[in-house]
Amino acid sequence: MTEVPTSHAMDTSAPAQQLSILVIEPRTDTEPAPLPGALATWLSTRTRPTDIVGYLGNGRHVVIMPETSPDRASVFNARLIADAPPARLALAEYPADGATFEELYASAATRLL
Repeated sequence: MTEVPTSHAMDTSAPAQQLSILVIEPRTDTEPAPLPGALATWLSTRTRPTDIVGYLGNGRHVVIMPETSPDRASVFNARLIADAPPARLALAEYPADGATFEELYASAATRLL
């Protein structure tokens, strides 16, 4: 009879995956105020097919960028600042800022303040 493993050992020799999360919310203190949906439209046309873009409510969006180092995420941030509707943004990186989505989101969200 073949034994069924009950757990899987992690391969610690493999490099850690990189992942960055960007939290974005439109600025409401700018003139003229951004049009509703302008940020979502910008994000939908400028993210990579591997990125996950989500809307969290209250105008806040999140972009999950798999296999993206903080340096590469900073390039996206620079494009966002230069081209997108006015927005506040903050970045969190795995694993330095957290191990779960909730931890990464909380880390980035506190930087918006």
